[in-house]
Amino acid sequence: MGSSSFYRVLLLVGFCAPIFCMLSSNPYNQESSHLPSMKKNPASQVSPSNTRFSFLLYQRLAQENPGQNILFSPVSISTSLAMLSLGARSATKTQILRTLGFNFTWVSEPTIHMGFEYLVRSLNKCHQGRELRMGSVLFIRKELQLQATFLDRVKKLYGAKVFSEDFSNAATAQAQINSYVEKETKGKVVDVIQDLDSQTAMVLV
Repeated sequence: MGSSSFYRVLLLVGFCAPIFCMLSSNPYNQESSHLPSMKKNPASQVSPSNTRFSFLLYQRLAQENPGQNILFSPVSISTSLAMLSLGARSATKTQILRTLGFNFTWVSEPTIHMGFEYLVRSLNKCHQGRELRMGSVLFIRKELQLQATFLDRVKKLYGAKVFSEDFSNAATAQAQINSYVEKETKGKVVDVIQDLDSQTAMVLV
């Protein structure tokens, strides 16, 4: 994604906020009415792997937290990791996608990202007067210059927003990110980030 550094990268996943549907605010309303059927749509290519990943992740979390309630969003985690793989290469890229359960013999990398693109669009579509808002945002250290190709693809395929952030003042950066998330989730997710490090290079929410 950029030049190597010793900065810390913080990955936060899993905020999906159900809110009342507002048709004027959904950029996919007109397009999504013409989306293909489930049997033919690109998401059907990633659904089996997402399902296996979800159960394996749940099993791991349950083993590490015996007797505890477990609440997580598998699709948020898999979507964030798939998006992150766009900035990886060779073995790292392969490890990320294989961890998500994808076999390149059966599904190609472009198909994987097309499937996630469709999935994100579908989840952001209004259903019966309500909307499940799913979104990604990257806050990038202002001194870093990420490759334009990576930024273009995360925006196009995953609908991610990208902002430059001054992490040297960790307290201010943390407040700004938390304020953004709280606003985007209509106040349903607050203080998503705590103890932000001044050496952070990127925050992916």
